[in-house]
Amino acid sequence: MQSLVRLITYQNSLKTNRRCVLVYHRQNDIDKHRTERTYCVKKDDIIDKLDNLEQKIQSIVRKKTIDCLETKCKQPDTSLPDCNVSETSVDPGRRHPVHPIPQACPPKPDESDPCIRPYVNPCPPHPLKICSPCAMPVDPCREPCKKPKYKMPKDKKIMELDIRMMKVLFALTTLLAAYILYKIYADQEDTPQVLVKVGKKRRTQKPRIPHKDPQYSVEIPSSVPYLIIGGGTAGYAAMKKLIELDPDAKILILSKELHYPYDKTPLNTELLLADPASSKELMYKPRDSPNSKDRKSVYFEKEEFYTPIIEFDKHKSDPGPFVSIARGWEVNKIDSINKLADIEGKKVKYDKCILATGSSPRNLRVFSENSEEVKKRVSTFTTVYDYQLLDEIIDSYNGDMTIAIVGGGLNGTELACSLQKKGIRIIQIFEENSNMSRLLPGYLADWLTKRVVNTGVTVLPQTDILDALIWKGGEHDGNIALYVNNKQSKKNYLVFADHVLVSIGNVPNTDLAEPSGFELDNVRGGFMVNTELQIRRDLYAAGDCISYYDSVYGRRHFEHYDHAMESGKTAAENILSKGKTYAHQSLIWSDLMDDIGYEAVGTIDSSLPTVGIYYNGDKSEKIKENPETNTDCNEDNPRLGLDEFNKGIIFYIDHKETIVGILTWNVFNRATMLRRILEKAQSYKDCDELAKLMHIHA
Repeated sequence: MQSLVRLITYQNSLKTNRRCVLVYHRQNDIDKHRTERTYCVKKDDIIDKLDNLEQKIQSIVRKKTIDCLETKCKQPDTSLPDCNVSETSVDPGRRHPVHPIPQACPPKPDESDPCIRPYVNPCPPHPLKICSPCAMPVDPCREPCKKPKYKMPKDKKIMELDIRMMKVLFALTTLLAAYILYKIYADQEDTPQVLVKVGKKRRTQKPRIPHKDPQYSVEIPSSVPYLIIGGGTAGYAAMKKLIELDPDAKILILSKELHYPYDKTPLNTELLLADPASSKELMYKPRDSPNSKDRKSVYFEKEEFYTPIIEFDKHKSDPGPFVSIARGWEVNKIDSINKLADIEGKKVKYDKCILATGSSPRNLRVFSENSEEVKKRVSTFTTVYDYQLLDEIIDSYNGDMTIAIVGGGLNGTELACSLQKKGIRIIQIFEENSNMSRLLPGYLADWLTKRVVNTGVTVLPQTDILDALIWKGGEHDGNIALYVNNKQSKKNYLVFADHVLVSIGNVPNTDLAEPSGFELDNVRGGFMVNTELQIRRDLYAAGDCISYYDSVYGRRHFEHYDHAMESGKTAAENILSKGKTYAHQSLIWSDLMDDIGYEAVGTIDSSLPTVGIYYNGDKSEKIKENPETNTDCNEDNPRLGLDEFNKGIIFYIDHKETIVGILTWNVFNRATMLRRILEKAQSYKDCDELAKLMHIHA
């Protein structure tokens, strides 16, 4: 056995010098090609004995190693013997496994390389295995072992490219097939019915909304004598009455809207029909004004009427009344015990408070729960902002557009008639049998529907909206398509429009009730108040948001201008300890067309029996209708013709055969007399005599 010893110097992880003695044994038996590695010993134990022999041993080891390697590589089978090498560092017992020697000759070391060490490892790591940091002695001249990168064969790359091309071709083929099928379907005779032609232009961006005023809650005063929550008609009426009764009233109005208090009644009639220059400034000509140049603003007061809110505390001690308004702010809670109002985190203490939060428009779930694209094409019409939005939409189409109005009540019918006069194509969709059928007797509602149709409005009664979407492709690309069902024909079809207006009534704004602990009327809606409109001590309510108790008709809920004005005044009087009972019979009126209008007082409900007396020239005729027995005219006289209902009076009768409501058709300025009749609770048998008192021909 021949032995060869060489010395290797390397740097370990602890930055200490170590020397390892490795001995290779050449054997002629079965284990003659095995290699063993001896344990390493510390430098301090052998340094004294090997210092003189180091240079000599290194040269001998270099030469012998090279000769050995050259001899082995010249063997016929070009293979190396197996090497089982073990290394022991200075840490006793720590052994590092190494990979078996590959069946190939190791590279011949280059002696000119300055990095060559006295020892070249004849057993490099296996090329298909990830090297471990402890598998080999640390050698700065060796490349760190890396896992070889997988190279895709050339044929596989070509295959992947072919698959991508096939996907593209498949997508193009699918689109072409879909286009062909659409063309075939569009040419069929049973395509959905298109009611009217729609405009080609699209809507513009919504009008800009002003910022809150004041912008920060710290500018809102922390204590006020009078606090009015709501900037609508009822809040304005309460404010005016407080100034009238208290010459030194200091009032703060908190309005959720971003506009100053204004009148909503002309929005869907006079303002829509006003000239463009006036309507942009929210000015209109009153119908009862004889002067054609007379213009009136929808705002109750000019901006100069209101004191800037930042100066509220400054003028609080000054003599005389003043009013400040915070626009765009919402009250979250009212502590009626401590008299505190939570205004988006700002606590405001009040002495007296009036709730006049009003109501918000209803919407259909088919629109409110639809996509954002559909929501942008649908709006309501109850505020100045709604009017400005609709006005900009109409301008963007230059009037060449179609609007679908959902709702056949008072506001929906007024909108349909007013927009039709502007030259806009109108489709009116509602689930009732005819226009205003919840207020008017059946025969009169049918007659009114025919008059509306004669103006050019497309009326779709007994129709439900099942779905809505934005149409893609074809003539109506980009229009909103309403998928509707007609109860009469029991057919489904599509209705196309450029825009949709929803007018199906309002919901009282009562979000304050739950956090504040107020009672609600779950049947009619609104805050529960007594006959004096009181909710709590020094806390009253008025307007559309209340359900008040009437000593004659029981609990009632109204949503109209006259009710808002009178209830606001009564609340202001009672908050000053006047103790006034609210028993006002509100007046409802409308000017549907140039020659059709009405006024009504009391309970106006088409489900009640009615007695109608109509006049046509010198002739008069009485028509009785009882929805319960399904009789709508006298047995002896046929129903009047289309042009016969020019003037008349309709009496609404309750189950006690008492008159509870009166409507005058094309007869105006009779509100005072109507209220007196209702106060006396006249019987329906006196209808003929009562009609004569109206002086219809006057």
